[in-house]
Order: sequence, then structure tokens, then C-alpha cells
Amino acid sequence: MTHWAANRYKPGDVEHATARDPLLRITPKESDEPVALHRARVSVATEGISVTQQQTAIATRIADLRLTGFPGLSSTASLLRELLDTPAALREAVNASDWPRTELLGIRSMGVGYAALRVFQGTERMATRRLRTAREIDGDLAVYLDQPAGADGRGLAAGLGRGNHLPPHGHDVAIVSLSRGLLGVVHAAFNLTLRSVQSESSAHFHTETTNAFQRIVEEVEALIRAGQLRIYHRMTSRAPTDDVVEEACALAGIIEQSLPRLARPQAKVFVAMQRLREEGKGGAAENLGRLAMRAGALTREATAAHAASYRIALNLLRDEPDVDVLELYDKAADLAFDTKLPNGKDTQLAHMGRLEGGEFVEVEGFATRVEAIQPGGSGLVSRIELLDPSSQTRARAAALFMHLPHLGVTDGAFCRLSGIFRKNSALLDDSPGIEVDRLSLADLSDKSWRIAFLRSARRWYQPWRNGLNMHWSLGPHQSAAEPRRQASVEGAGELIYLDFMKDLIDQGE
Repeated sequence: MTHWAANRYKPGDVEHATARDPLLRITPKESDEPVALHRARVSVATEGISVTQQQTAIATRIADLRLTGFPGLSSTASLLRELLDTPAALREAVNASDWPRTELLGIRSMGVGYAALRVFQGTERMATRRLRTAREIDGDLAVYLDQPAGADGRGLAAGLGRGNHLPPHGHDVAIVSLSRGLLGVVHAAFNLTLRSVQSESSAHFHTETTNAFQRIVEEVEALIRAGQLRIYHRMTSRAPTDDVVEEACALAGIIEQSLPRLARPQAKVFVAMQRLREEGKGGAAENLGRLAMRAGALTREATAAHAASYRIALNLLRDEPDVDVLELYDKAADLAFDTKLPNGKDTQLAHMGRLEGGEFVEVEGFATRVEAIQPGGSGLVSRIELLDPSSQTRARAAALFMHLPHLGVTDGAFCRLSGIFRKNSALLDDSPGIEVDRLSLADLSDKSWRIAFLRSARRWYQPWRNGLNMHWSLGPHQSAAEPRRQASVEGAGELIYLDFMKDLIDQGE
């Protein structure tokens, strides 16, 4: 018997299961404490950075949807339509750079995702519970869907068109709605702020706001790391799976509150970096760039952790969880929490001319040109030019089978990458440059629980897409129709180009 099976609640313990299932019945006591703690911490961390009432309202709306439900869904059929239609509409809004609509659709997508989690989980439970309990569960779901309370649970299950079974990839599609919705809210917050930033001097921003920005990054990092550690410790101690589920849901909720608040100052920092470079303050721009890159990497990790948390919660509540989720639970005690990612020797762009070729190096700088090509009709290659603003040195790098613009790497982003320096790189038309390294995430997952945890979300989001050993700061997004569009300004490209549904069908079997 696996550790997971030994720690499952007993099938007959119906009251225990329904009372403590965070996806079916979230009481104020269970949910408000982590949210209140988070809000208190963020309020301290954001001192010195103006957080608008609109942004606060967005965070509150997301929390309310999670706790109280999504209005206007009159049937499970309408829920299923929303699961398909809302992410598609969100993609169209991003493609048109309609950020107010993107924001609204992002919130809506998350609300639909919350409703779907409860319906799918409740329907699955009703297939194995006695009728009285099925009706109790259906009462919870009826309130969530604005349906008449007390309807027969079997009718709700039949409404899914699959009898008492889930539709194919039902849980997975619900997580798509949650993950894409959160990412939409983040990019909307970033781009709306970018449009409204006042013409304050870069010096004022640097001296008055950098420390505050660093505090919020550190606070969000600490909250997310603490949430991951709580899940890890629950697994290593072989705690009941219900306890793991509660911690996973708590982490997802904290991320949903954190990321929209973190997006807005990242937009201000992007503008400040540009102004510092224009004023010839290269060192200050680099320091701010490193902090912005740290926030960008945190945004990507948190997005993956959000999907992973919901996946773990849903799977540990199911009778037949996915194999890799069971392995994450059963092997946790044998894994270190974290491990260091491979990175090259720290090398300044100005010193790359001293290299002989073949060295594994790590470089950083501002992206001045980002492109993706297929030379001679061969495999896809992305190329990026980095600038050291202090020395005005430039260097090139290339990534095989990668589309950096579609991942959101934009002109003006601060980037750090590791790879092999080649004096005559075939990926760069035989000119000198760095061939970006690809992480062996499968091997790293055998050493680190955190990497395995984040990798469990790869169907929905990958912080290191296809193992790309690179980090970058968030950048702006413009539609192709906007005038004076630059070469690479698709910071929200993942919401357009990554086919989440196809990934689920291809990888979900």
C-alpha cells in the first residue's frame, strides 16, 4: 500500500470528507486566516508603492469568487460552454491589446474555473456516496451555480453528459480556466499601469521606490516559498491527504492575491529602467533590471505553482489520482526541498572577447533585439541581442527549438541566461555567441521536490519552457495592428500562442 493510500480518509467517513473538502465547502475559518495574513503582509510590503483602489478591488473580487461562487451560471451546460468560450475570448482580448476587457475576462475565467472545480469534484463524489450525502453535496453546488437548492444530484451529474463520470480532462480544463485567467489579470494589470505611469523622474523613482519594490518582491517570494514548504512538510511527514489538500488550496489562494499586486510595480520598474538608460545611468539601470528579472522569474514560478497546487488538491481528493502526483507524495521524504539550477561562470559581456570557446557561462543584459527564425527551413531558432548599458557592449545568444517572443521576452527586458559560448555558432550564422542551455528538468525533479512540484504543472504552464535556462523581466504587449509597433513587444504572448487545450489532449493521456 502506498503512503498516499494509507493516509486517505475512509470511504465511509462521509461527513469528514465533505466537511473538510476545501473545494466543496470553504468555511470562513479555513479560508480567511491565510488571506488575512497575506493582506496584512502585502500592505506593509507595498508601502511606498501606490496600489490603486482598482487593483485592491480586483484582488478582493478574486477572493470573493473563490469563496462565494460565480453568479450567472444557470446550468452545468452553461458552465461547460464558459470553460471553452472564456479562455478563447481572453486570447482575443489580449491579441487586440484590450486590457480593460482582458482584466474582466481574466477574472471571469477564474470564476468559471472555481465553479467547475466544485461541480466536477462534487459530481465525482456523488457517484460513490449514499443519496443523502449526494443531496447535501448537490445543495452546495446548487448554491454555487444559482440552481434551486435540493435538486437531485443524479440530475446534475447527467447534465455533464457523462452520466456519473467526469468529462474527458474535466479537472484539467478547469485548471486551464484558472491558470489562464490569473495570467490574464497579471498582464492586464501590467499593461494598464504602463499606460498610466506619470512622468516622474527616473531618479525619483530609483531613490524613493526601489526599496519598496524590493520589499514586495521579497514578501511575495517568502509567502510562496512558505506555502510550498508547508505542502512539502505535510508530504514528508505522511500527513493525511486532506491536510495536504488544505495547504495546496491555501497556496493557490495566496498566489491569486499576490500576483496582480506584484504586476503593477513591475510596469513602473520597466519604465524606470528605460529612463535610467536614456539618462546614461547604466549601473542603476542594471541594478533595477536584476530586481525586475527576479520579479519576472517569481511571476512565472508562482503561475506554475498555482496550477500545481490545484492539480495536487484535485488529485488527492480523487479515488484514482495521476501517477506522478502520487509519486510526488510518496517520494517527498526522499527528496531535498530544493536544489541549485545549473548556471555558468558569471561573465561580463565586455569580457566575452577573452573566451576561447566551449566555456559554460552566465551573462546578463538588456534585450535590444529578439527574433525567432527558421534558417534554411530547418528547426526553429530564437536569437537575442543583449546590451550592457555601462560598457555599451553587445553580445548575441541563440536558443534552439524555442520561440522567445511567444514566451514574452521583449525588447527592453532585462535577461540572464546560461549556455555554451561558441566562437563560430551555427545558430548565429557562424558568428560568436552563446547557445542557451536546456535544463534537464526530469533529472532535477529526482533531486528536488520543489522542481518536481513545479514540473507537475507543465500541462498548463512551464516556468522554464522546454528547459530554457533563462530568466527575464516582464515587458509590454502591443497588438500587431497598433501603430509604431517594435520588433518584439509581445509580453503577454503566452496567452496567445501557447495552445493549452492541445497540450492537455497531447499530454493528458
